[in-house]
Amino acid sequence: MSKCMYWDIEREFWSTEGCQVGEKSTPERTQCLCNHLTLFGSSFFVMPNYVDLSHTAELFATVTQNYVVLALLCAFFALYLITLMWACYADRRSRSKRKMTLLEDNHPGAQYNYLISVQTGHRKNAGTSANVTLKLTGSEGESDTHNLTDPDKPVFERGAVDMFLLATPFPLGEVKNLRLQHDNSGGHPSWYWRLRLSRLQ
Repeated sequence: MSKCMYWDIEREFWSTEGCQVGEKSTPERTQCLCNHLTLFGSSFFVMPNYVDLSHTAELFATVTQNYVVLALLCAFFALYLITLMWACYADRRSRSKRKMTLLEDNHPGAQYNYLISVQTGHRKNAGTSANVTLKLTGSEGESDTHNLTDPDKPVFERGAVDMFLLATPFPLGEVKNLRLQHDNSGGHPSWYWRLRLSRLQ
């Protein structure tokens, strides 16, 4: 589909007023018939192919004659299913790696909470098998030494983000120092990590 237009100087846009497409127009050329003289142009729109659903059954009847096309479609569909299953698995694994853990050795009457976020790197053997402990020191006091463990899932694995809720019975004030250490136990105690601390109101 094509149409003829001219540039309207006063209104500053392309207008079709006084112009029409001539009968001699072809897919390669457009004949414009206008009743005035100015700067002319033409635009076209390629209509999408019409799909007749009534012939769908006839197309399926020719599947036996197109084994290559059928095999290619099946391969693409199988690849799509495999990618979908892998994405679902990766999503569940990512959610499990971002679980927040309430430390078991928190004081039972603690009212002041600190969120500890530890991100283990993605490089090879970045995770650790050692037992990790943390102690916070603030301007008004210091916390006990807490074990960063989770009884329901392994922690500090490669590429994981582990969050721990550390609670104290008294405010620590402005956190001045933290001591993160491990006991060098297990088969691969070395560790590549990054830590973030935030105070919860």
